[in-house]
Amino acid sequence: MVQAGFDLAAFVAVHPAETRQALRRPVKASAEGELRIQVEVLELERVVEAHRRIEAGATTGELVLDLTAP
Repeated sequence: MVQAGFDLAAFVAVHPAETRQALRRPVKASAEGELRIQVEVLELERVVEAHRRIEAGATTGELVLDLTAP
């Protein structure tokens, strides 16, 4: 399995004219089920940990805060 990251906001800021073309491949891969995004759900009480991990670059995929947990 190959893991790769993509910071869309940074790319658009530097290459606004190339954004549409650059997104074609990942959008196609996602539509064909070839792109999997790792999602980790954390309870809201772990928000400080989530921010620390994001700021440290110690995450892969997405972190989601669960607002419904008791």
